[in-house]
Amino acid sequence: MSNYLYKSISCFVFLFLFYDAAAAETVLHNVNGYTQSNDGIRQFSVLVFDDAGRVVATGGDELLAGRSGEGQIDGGGLTVLPGLIDAHAHVYGLGLLKTRLDITGIPSVDEAVSRIQFYADEHPHARWILGRGWNQVLWPVKEFPTAAHAVSTDMQAGPTAPR
Repeated sequence: MSNYLYKSISCFVFLFLFYDAAAAETVLHNVNGYTQSNDGIRQFSVLVFDDAGRVVATGGDELLAGRSGEGQIDGGGLTVLPGLIDAHAHVYGLGLLKTRLDITGIPSVDEAVSRIQFYADEHPHARWILGRGWNQVLWPVKEFPTAAHAVSTDMQAGPTAPR
């Protein structure tokens, strides 16, 4: 693991251990924070949470105004992602998928085979084509794909670009 990851984990462990001693409101500042809002992803540098661990505010240095140093934690510039608490989020897998073939939402096995061929032509030095995302339930013939589908598709006509 990278040094940055170790520091991020250390920050979360510190917050977890500090939780029991938290005042009514604790201010975590000097962080590189991101949170989801109705307008999309929002960045912040200061996070305020209550004694139950609930986030009550996110923003900038204006949240530090009028507060004493007590109950403040310097986040040391580390990344904070409040709300990302689902241990089953597959965040690594989602990022990895961006480097591979994604055929999510493809409407037919023929289109899937065409996308695979296009990917192969675009990545001629790849030893393997790695990807995921098909859903055979969306296809007219609701069957899992097989090697026979690639053979039955006219691959010699050339690939089609993704739409």
